[in-house]
Amino acid sequence: ATALHRAVHTVKPQLKMIGMDALAEEAFNIEEALKAGQSPETLRVALDGLVRGLEDTTRRLQASRVVA
Repeated sequence: ATALHRAVHTVKPQLKMIGMDALAEEAFNIEEALKAGQSPETLRVALDGLVRGLEDTTRRLQASRVVA
């Protein structure tokens, strides 16, 4: 398995565990695309979507913090 496959496989259940089901589904789709030998462009687009989702979630969490 490639490092990318291992990373996606590792993060997928963690995303599900914290209720980020849509991002876990994206991770699953990336994992399946890797197994199917999809083109690098297809994988890049899928990874960009996962990263954007994680970044959006991080921004929302940071914005929701109460500053004392």
